[in-house]
Amino acid sequence: MHGPEAQCWHGCGEEGTLLHMLWHCPVIESLWREVAHFLSGILKVDLQLSPITCLLGARAENIQSNKHQRVVSLACLSTKRMILMNWKIGFLWHILITNTIHREIIISTCTHAYTHNL
Repeated sequence: MHGPEAQCWHGCGEEGTLLHMLWHCPVIESLWREVAHFLSGILKVDLQLSPITCLLGARAENIQSNKHQRVVSLACLSTKRMILMNWKIGFLWHILITNTIHREIIISTCTHAYTHNL
């Protein structure tokens, strides 16, 4: 496919292949970096996400615990779902998703503190 309909819907101007729009687009890459940073903080591990882990569900390399792997898998699934549900909205959707992730960080932190009596 060629022409404007083949361009990435995120507004980067690149060809909008499925892999590009789920992983390689600069807008999406920043979202995945944010997810990796969030998960690294929660799990206390330096998490380097890959398309194999995030898009196909393979086990993250440096995650030993099955519980932590489930957290990574669910976070990746939720992120993919947000991308797929909002990818035609345009560039501003990234701001919406980033704000949602920030709210989730606050909620998770408060929940963790409450459940551990901190």
